[in-house]
Amino acid sequence: MEQTYISEFARFMDGFLAEHPEVVDDQRRRWHYYWELGDDPLTTEVAEAEAIPFDTYESNPPARAVMPARPM
Repeated sequence: MEQTYISEFARFMDGFLAEHPEVVDDQRRRWHYYWELGDDPLTTEVAEAEAIPFDTYESNPPARAVMPARPM
């Protein structure tokens, strides 16, 4: 007989979710709300307009960054 370890928390959550199936339904609804939305054209347009060109070297400053003048 093979026994696998199940933590006390996992047993609690399994029991809680079995007694409260509405929690699982609520999780599914919220998951769809955040992950299955269509693209908003206005948001996409603003994001593209404000995007800073990506420099291939991560150690380089962004293309629009202005370096301060060195005092002499």
